[in-house]
Amino acid sequence: MHLVPSASHLGCTVDFAIVFVPNLLRRFLTSERRFHIAQRAIRFSEKTDNQIQEDTRKLGFSSPTAFIRHSVEQELSGRSEELVGAEERLVASIERVRQEVFRLGRTQQALFASLAKVVLTCVPESGGEAMEAAVARARGRHARLLMSAL
Repeated sequence: MHLVPSASHLGCTVDFAIVFVPNLLRRFLTSERRFHIAQRAIRFSEKTDNQIQEDTRKLGFSSPTAFIRHSVEQELSGRSEELVGAEERLVASIERVRQEVFRLGRTQQALFASLAKVVLTCVPESGGEAMEAAVARARGRHARLLMSAL
C-alpha cells in the first residue's frame, strides 16, 4: 500500500491518502462482506415523499432509507403470516359450507322421498274417464306454465 502525504494548510499536520491497494488486501477487504445488498431505485410522488419524510422524523428513524427498509421488511413478514391465517380461516369456512350444503342435499332427498311415498300410498288412482280428464287438465296447466315462462 502506498501512502502519499497531502498538503496541509497549516503546515504542521500531515494527512495521508491511499492511492494504491494491493490485490490481496482488496480481496481481503471485499471478502468480509458476508451478504449481498441489492439496490433498488424507487420514484415517489412529492406527496408520498413528504409523507415518508414526516413519518421518518415522527418515528425516529435515522433516514428515509431506514424507514423504507423497515416498512418493506414489516410488510413482507407480516403479509405472509396474515395470508396464512386468512387462508386457513377461508379453508375452514369453505369446508363448513360444503358440509352444510351436503347435509341440506341429503335432507332434501329424504324429504322428497317421504313426499313421494305419501303421494303414492295415499292418493287413489283414478279410473277411465277421470284419468283422461285429469291428464287433459294437467296438459292445460303445463301449456299455461310454458306460456308464462316465455
